[in-house]
Amino acid sequence: MNSAIKIFGPAALIAVFGSAYTMSVSAEYQDANAIVSSFHSKCYFDSVERGVMVKTTTTTDTLPCADAEILKREHPKYQAMNMHGATYVKFEYISPADNKQYSGELKYGYNKNGLKHLKRNKRFKILAHSEKPHLVRVKN
Repeated sequence: MNSAIKIFGPAALIAVFGSAYTMSVSAEYQDANAIVSSFHSKCYFDSVERGVMVKTTTTTDTLPCADAEILKREHPKYQAMNMHGATYVKFEYISPADNKQYSGELKYGYNKNGLKHLKRNKRFKILAHSEKPHLVRVKN
């Protein structure tokens, strides 16, 4: 019996705390409609070179992801590097906390096909805090 507790104990704790977190989010946040006001994506490249005694990481400045995709496809230096990025979406929404309009911004991991549906003035779903008007989350 003790070995079963030792094996399943940590997993059980993770499951309990994960469930508690999910219940907390669902109790504190409500579905809300948001309207896209603007969005942009920024990307950067990095590479890691491992020597005998040192590891060197090289990182580029950020640039628009459309430009980064062209470099990745056409420039030999960037083809060997890893591309990373994020899409930032600014939006307007009515908070369920006080029924007033607010602006917000959410950050999504960059995926060139993942957010193709975004357009200015398009509606999408977010989670808005039921008591604190400025708190919002990504709706999965």
